[in-house]
Amino acid sequence: MSKHNQENPVVQTPTETAGDQKPETVTDAAAPVFEGASNGNGHAADAASPEKLADEAAAEVATADATPPAEGVSSLFDEAPLEEAVTEEGAKKSRLFAKRKSTNAELEKLKAAHEKLVGEHESLKDRYLRLAAELENFRKRTDRDFHSRLQNAFAGLITDLLPIIDDLERPLSAKDQVKDYDSLLNGMLLIHQKFLKILEDRGVKPMTTIDTEFNPVFHQAVSAKVVEGKPAGLVVEELQRGYLFNDRVLRAAQVIVSQEQPPSDSNAA
Repeated sequence: MSKHNQENPVVQTPTETAGDQKPETVTDAAAPVFEGASNGNGHAADAASPEKLADEAAAEVATADATPPAEGVSSLFDEAPLEEAVTEEGAKKSRLFAKRKSTNAELEKLKAAHEKLVGEHESLKDRYLRLAAELENFRKRTDRDFHSRLQNAFAGLITDLLPIIDDLERPLSAKDQVKDYDSLLNGMLLIHQKFLKILEDRGVKPMTTIDTEFNPVFHQAVSAKVVEGKPAGLVVEELQRGYLFNDRVLRAAQVIVSQEQPPSDSNAA
């Protein structure tokens, strides 16, 4: 086989129909050479050398790299959208991570605030219970002190009144032996003065009502009458003595008040 035939092998394809049509010629660029194929003379073509096959493969790769891809195919192998998708996915994960981190931080703050509030609540509750117990103890102690002072005050008054009772019992025990009523009267006057002195020491004083102007705060008018030489509105008689306790009305005095003399029939005529 000649060198020309090894470099440019030609495969003759016989026509299937009769006529003057010439057989198509296929070059090695369009159809590869297979081992044992006919060379057109009836003899089998020689096998391609390894160097030849390597050169052809390199030429095909170069041709494929130089040829622009068909429309719609480049988008399948374009790396820009893939990189954008990866970048967007990474940014989304970063945002979710930052949001989760912020949420965890807020949750920790809320837990700390909750624990602080729980501690303050327990402290205030304990303080409230202590103050409530102290207030209850103070109320009980105050009531106890008040009743104790009241009892002591009554005990002191009764203690002061016991000598009056003793003075009244002496003349009663000697009523059959003593016939001097003047001395008995003088003893009663002394007992009365002693009793008034005890009341005065306790802040109780009798009112002075005769010939004073009628005052409804201190006086209780039982009746009214005409008294010669007395203007209207004066207390002319005391039926029941009134008393003051530390300048306050303990009991109002029952009195009779003077009034104007009504005009006579002769003066009217």
